[in-house]
Amino acid sequence: MNSNNSNNNSLFKGLVFMTLGKTSVPSYQLTDLIKSKSGDTSFTLTSKVNYVLTNSVDSIVASKLKQIQQLSIPILNDSFVIECCKTNSLINISSYQLNSVQQQQSTSLTSLSVSISEKKNECLTSSSSSSNLSYNNDYKIIPDVLHIQGINIYNEKDKQPSFTNEFNILTSHLLQNTSLVNRNNVNKFFYLELQFDKDQSITRPYRIYTQFGRTDKLDQSTKQHRYFETKEEAMRVYSSIYNVKTSEENGYQLVNVVESNIGSDRKLALSNTKNSVATHFDEDIENNTLRTYISKDVSNLVERIYSEASKSLSKSNYSVHITKQGLSTALGVLTLKQLESGAAILKSINELLFQNNGKIIPDSSDYKRLEDLCSNYYSIVPTKIGNKASDKSKAIITTYESHDEHEEMLQLMIDLSKVGSQNNQDFVSSSVSDMRYNALNATIHHLHADSSEYNMVLRSMIHLTPKQDSIQVVNIYRVQRDADEQSFKAYQDLESIGNEQFLFHATKSSNLLGVLSRGLQLPDVVVKRGFSKRTDRGFLGHGIYFSKTLEGSLNYTCPYSGSSTRSIFIASVALGKSSIQTKIDPHISQAPKGFNSCHGVPKSSTNADSPFTHDEYVIYNRSQQKLSYLVEFNYKY
Repeated sequence: MNSNNSNNNSLFKGLVFMTLGKTSVPSYQLTDLIKSKSGDTSFTLTSKVNYVLTNSVDSIVASKLKQIQQLSIPILNDSFVIECCKTNSLINISSYQLNSVQQQQSTSLTSLSVSISEKKNECLTSSSSSSNLSYNNDYKIIPDVLHIQGINIYNEKDKQPSFTNEFNILTSHLLQNTSLVNRNNVNKFFYLELQFDKDQSITRPYRIYTQFGRTDKLDQSTKQHRYFETKEEAMRVYSSIYNVKTSEENGYQLVNVVESNIGSDRKLALSNTKNSVATHFDEDIENNTLRTYISKDVSNLVERIYSEASKSLSKSNYSVHITKQGLSTALGVLTLKQLESGAAILKSINELLFQNNGKIIPDSSDYKRLEDLCSNYYSIVPTKIGNKASDKSKAIITTYESHDEHEEMLQLMIDLSKVGSQNNQDFVSSSVSDMRYNALNATIHHLHADSSEYNMVLRSMIHLTPKQDSIQVVNIYRVQRDADEQSFKAYQDLESIGNEQFLFHATKSSNLLGVLSRGLQLPDVVVKRGFSKRTDRGFLGHGIYFSKTLEGSLNYTCPYSGSSTRSIFIASVALGKSSIQTKIDPHISQAPKGFNSCHGVPKSSTNADSPFTHDEYVIYNRSQQKLSYLVEFNYKY
């Protein structure tokens, strides 16, 4: 590896670096240098990594050293990157490569981390052998088996046949039934678990554990046992219970969970042990590596973003809270597939409201259909609905406002679920903030207040603001989403529409996580709604909205919880040729022929009787924009 490269920006193009252990400068500074020269960094050790950077091999935990050796990745002193940037050339790595003797020495110094890692793997293996194995042919539900009579049922306080506490869990199923149809207010769960006791002295080694009750009163649920001599007999009874509960008559639906809050004491204990070992493992790695990929300012921003998302969910009717394992409802951590199924039902509810102009008459056929849809929705996304008539009334999604609230909360749950899933797949020995930052799939860089870029953004914010003294900028972050950068460039190369401008886009603080992880999105559906209580937003239909001034977006921002500070995005938007609009038209789904965007012009700027109070710009192709900055600020009204 030795060549000269006169191109400043492509020095590290095609190379992937990973920083581990102690470094001579903060890791985020190395990351900035690498990315400024078209290189890439990784949070995980894979075959795609070309070089590992560190200042001391001894500071890399043994488990990571073993992976590095298995993948044959050279370990370089981090000064390699600094010197390459200084000389603007790729220096021969031989002078910077750290030898394997140091690696062997470091192995003995970090044996504690290895033992914890092995303990974690042992625990995960143990718990997985006792987890849900319903996909195994031996424990598949047998169809058409119903109502097997003559089976003894033991309640929790009854004297039980012999059965040890060291049993295996062969399979389990969690079911939910919510029915709000007619006068019903059913909201209950049913859980099945098949257990096997390996103790050869046990005469009936197979046991079915069931637990059931109202979803809003888990502490009052009923627990029962059934005992069997053979696996075949146990599976027939297990299948009969499942088939009866999920029949059309009873209406229970399967709930797919990553981890259940319902189950036998043994299952819950195994789950807690697994999570406890994983937590201790994370803490040990954190204490040994003593490094972070991101600056303190970015780390603080990431924590604020996740905190706002979590607090928003805790205030909702979903009874959801954030755990290290994911989003936990009353019944457990729902899978992404489960949440997406709920989103599909919400879309059907929206369409039904649209067909009825937002008002569905009680006792009509459409109202009964709405009750069915809501029942299915709450069966898929379990929620604590009380047993009073008023509780049922609140649960029926009868208005656009109610639908939008559910849609917003569910999308937030989906965003957090995707982030949590990526963290689980890309486990690395880094801080929690690092992992959360990595899962956002966005590059965020905090701008120093003395930098020219910071002052350029500051001037653009204040320049068109009438009350300049009302703005106090707290932080400015450069934001880059690679997917949006690529689609924006490809669109510009293809269409060359020009007229690129920096414009403001505002959103609630609880939505920051979704915008950073998914980018700005077009609405899923176009709906016709009453505008008596609407603002400018949405007047020009099915697009992404921007404003030229801070005031134009201010009403759509909100402060962080317990703070006066709020945030707003600045995006690079290719407006091309804008169609002037002075009337409301909520049906627009694409720019008029010959135009690339729409411009809602306020009354003060035109002789027409315009409903707009600020300049509103709307695009209908998300490839016409890319996020550029996130600004945190205080505003005095």
